[in-house]
Amino acid sequence: MFRLSAEPVRCPFPYTYTFTYNRGHAECTYPLSTVDSCTEDWRILFRYQACPDIQGTESTTEELVCLAAWKEGSNRYLVGKSEHPLAMSDEDRYQCFVYKSWDNNTASGIMMAQSGDATCNGLYSVTGGSMTLVLRRVDTSGSKCRFPVWSNGPKWRSLDGHTTLDVNRHNSTLKLTSHAHSGPVTHACLEPFAHTKHSATYVTRVIYGCTSGYQCVHMLARDDHVLEIIMGKVTPVAVAACSPQYFDISSNNFTTFVRSTAESRQCPGTGRYEVVGGGSVGVDIRASAVASTSRSGGGGGGGSVAGGGGLGVPGGGGSGGELIPGHHSSECEDLPYTSLSVGCSTTDTLVISNRCSSAEYSCHGWWEEGGRQYLVVTPISRSSKGFRHLCLVLDHGSGVLSLASSTLSCGRDLTPGLHGHIALNTTSVGGCRSSPPINGGCGLVPSVWVLLVVTALLALLAPTSASPSGVVVAWW
Repeated sequence: MFRLSAEPVRCPFPYTYTFTYNRGHAECTYPLSTVDSCTEDWRILFRYQACPDIQGTESTTEELVCLAAWKEGSNRYLVGKSEHPLAMSDEDRYQCFVYKSWDNNTASGIMMAQSGDATCNGLYSVTGGSMTLVLRRVDTSGSKCRFPVWSNGPKWRSLDGHTTLDVNRHNSTLKLTSHAHSGPVTHACLEPFAHTKHSATYVTRVIYGCTSGYQCVHMLARDDHVLEIIMGKVTPVAVAACSPQYFDISSNNFTTFVRSTAESRQCPGTGRYEVVGGGSVGVDIRASAVASTSRSGGGGGGGSVAGGGGLGVPGGGGSGGELIPGHHSSECEDLPYTSLSVGCSTTDTLVISNRCSSAEYSCHGWWEEGGRQYLVVTPISRSSKGFRHLCLVLDHGSGVLSLASSTLSCGRDLTPGLHGHIALNTTSVGGCRSSPPINGGCGLVPSVWVLLVVTALLALLAPTSASPSGVVVAWW
């Protein structure tokens, strides 16, 4: 008897196999069928192939949820519940297997026999049963493949905080967990494809749920605490994953990740700057498209096993630049920005100010590309609804600095001075030790205060005499 409300258990063979099967007529050996483990260790997926000249074979897919496993004598048993197109009742879904492992000098695997009904009756050996299977293990672990040392986080977060990237302790597996999907997307390092000092490309075996395939993963070390990833389309053939048909190395569909333990570091472009042209909030010509993409779970690239962009997670490639919830919380904060200070209060902070208030950011990492600087910062004081990280795109000229921002990724399509929540055009007014520009304020400027104080002191110290009218006059 099988309990209908049974909780699933870990399946006893959580690997990838090819297999042959026999339903009582002849063994179906070509094309080979496959069985894959799923992201959840209590599910496995059987893909049966049809052999043209053998009765009882057909191309079908069955997902098996493992419910119980035990040993009795020399036999091991497995009970599971399968989902397949022909299953009309519980009698069709519940299955019992007897199995044992085998190995020789060149290969290893499992021999299995399946019961003909929803019982384990009459199932005494792996050579009996209504169907027998011979599974041969396929090595997809990438045991000799390792992601770069600089990718060891162990945990990273995307710029918008919606996706986490976990790297296992052997640097052989990446696990992406996104708010947009019910489960993680796992990448096992299968084969290195190309590498330089600060970049590396790999063929990975990617699994999302019980769906699997192969994908090209391009990783770039931007700084000690900043990592970017581009992913291609998913293909069923490993050797094609990094071909131009499935992967574009020149793609701008980046996803920017920040190390969860990121420390602050010195900001680039130290000095003081005065905002020209009003310093108003910028406009992102792609903001509406990016917001729509984020809501739908896509990120460009297409073909992901997780049903969206190359990563199967939102945030890749979009420039972002949407307004930050709760950022402009007062009348003072709504005033346009008037000044920018980089590395002056401390070497690892950047301060943007208007006439009444300022916003301070901590620098985490930066790099140069295409004549521009890309800087990842974190607000030092922010509300719980604020953004986690921000990417600033800086364009330096002779005495001029333009700035754009994004909360989604370091988009290469951002135009400094035009796009993003913060879009500034500034001119340099000197280094940190020079006096900041006098740009007015909500009260009296400093020079007016000095004049009043000096006047009052002179009035107290000056000699006095009485005028004919009896009025005391101060001479100074």
